[in-house]
Amino acid sequence: MNEQATRHAWIRPIPNILTVLRLAAAAILPFVPVAWRLPVVLFATLSDWADGVIARRFDAHTNFGRLMDGVADKAVVLSCVITFVRSGDVTLWQGLLVMARDVTVAVIIG
Repeated sequence: MNEQATRHAWIRPIPNILTVLRLAAAAILPFVPVAWRLPVVLFATLSDWADGVIARRFDAHTNFGRLMDGVADKAVVLSCVITFVRSGDVTLWQGLLVMARDVTVAVIIG
């Protein structure tokens, strides 16, 4: 751990906390009122960006974060697809197309 990371040890759990909050956002998205959908999705997007910036800037990488960041990202996409297909804002084939892209990327990487 570098000197800067040692000085800022209090910030090390922040990326993991943001990842867990993003998972919570994915879990609640299908159940929030329509007016809350955009704020929940924006929170998920900004928390993904912020946890990456903080982890890199403060050398706050963890095994939990490496695994769960990707899981949280996929959970948010799945939650959005389910929410918008159920509401009729997106057709089933469009939702499946989005999910097919994520599944393909996961298979290629994994």
